[in-house]
Amino acid sequence: MSQKGVSLVSVLIALALVGGAVAIGNNTQSPNTNNQRTLAAVAMASQKKAEREGARNARKLDAIERQLLQAQKRGVISHASTRILDRKLKELESKGVSTSAARETLTNLVARTAEKKTRTSTTRASPPKTEGNRQVAGNTNRKSPSQFAAAKEEIEKAQKSGSRFPKEHSDRVLRDLTSFEAAGQAKSEIDRLRKIVQGLSPHIGDAARAAAAAETEAAKAAAKKACAETVPPVLTADITDLSKVQNITAPGSSSREGPKGHSFINTNHARVPLYAPVAAIYDSGSYTKDSPESPAQYLLFFRVKEGCGFQFKFDHADEIVPSLTDELFTATPKVADSRTAPTTKTIEFAAGELIGYTRGTPQAGNWDFGLYNMNEEGKLAAHGSYATHRYSVCWPDFYSPEKKERYRKLLEGPRLVCSF
Repeated sequence: MSQKGVSLVSVLIALALVGGAVAIGNNTQSPNTNNQRTLAAVAMASQKKAEREGARNARKLDAIERQLLQAQKRGVISHASTRILDRKLKELESKGVSTSAARETLTNLVARTAEKKTRTSTTRASPPKTEGNRQVAGNTNRKSPSQFAAAKEEIEKAQKSGSRFPKEHSDRVLRDLTSFEAAGQAKSEIDRLRKIVQGLSPHIGDAARAAAAAETEAAKAAAKKACAETVPPVLTADITDLSKVQNITAPGSSSREGPKGHSFINTNHARVPLYAPVAAIYDSGSYTKDSPESPAQYLLFFRVKEGCGFQFKFDHADEIVPSLTDELFTATPKVADSRTAPTTKTIEFAAGELIGYTRGTPQAGNWDFGLYNMNEEGKLAAHGSYATHRYSVCWPDFYSPEKKERYRKLLEGPRLVCSF
């Protein structure tokens, strides 16, 4: 039993004894007195049983460690002994006993035994040729077929048993495989064995993953730096028929998930067009309904074509152009699932090109539009916004001065992102 288990039993004993003492001190016979005494007795018995079990496990582990110490002195361990000790360690591990030190010793012994066996086989398989009393120069470096067979057996046994190669052992085996290949062994077989060794060598996988992660991070940093130095995009086309817009809620509206990064465009349930404000490429989207009874609507994300790292979105579109519906959306909307699916092809839109139509949400008659600079977090990051919302910008500021002023006159609501 673990230390926590023993402590819990001790607490139960203490509580039971305290309960009995209180009953006696009050000179009353509580109906629960017998139960408390029984609980104390059971808890005491459980504690003693746990202590006995812990002592037995400690003796077993001590015996295993003594066997491993003897094997370490010999420098080798037999296959039969390995199986027996492995089984005993697994039995202790199933009871929560920490065997990490013994397990590491056993693993190292197995690797050392395999290496010694290979070297012995190599020595016996390749006696140096002589001419009279003179040894032929360089003969001891040749790799014979029997040496290759021994190395192959070692690798395949390790694969079958799931053993791992320490770095030194792995390096030696890989060097041997290179020598066997140079000596004429089939490249396909060498490659197969080499792949097995690499798979059984944790340090190789760790190094490869670290290198790949470093390369990925370096590429991201370079791309981010390049994007940060790019001139921000200029929005040139209106996002809808502005004569139908009654007001625009600025980015930053509060919600239980943090301030929203998009604006609410209030068109009071009127059917209005949705236009690309700048040349763009469709990125991802979803076709969903909030409940089985709700109308289905589209959420659409676009990458700004000439704006590195910038993207914009429309949400609550009722209809979209065929180039999107024919290729990217099924006829059946998802329910209560607005996760977007990435595009499977390149679909471009020119500035001012029609994307679709909307009447807004059934409740409020408004719809969403937002612009995001994915190169750096924006003002909403400091207010607890999550995901894309953290990268929100004041999108009217990206229009020409004349259009910017027209949009800013329609703004109302929070001033976390836009000042007006």
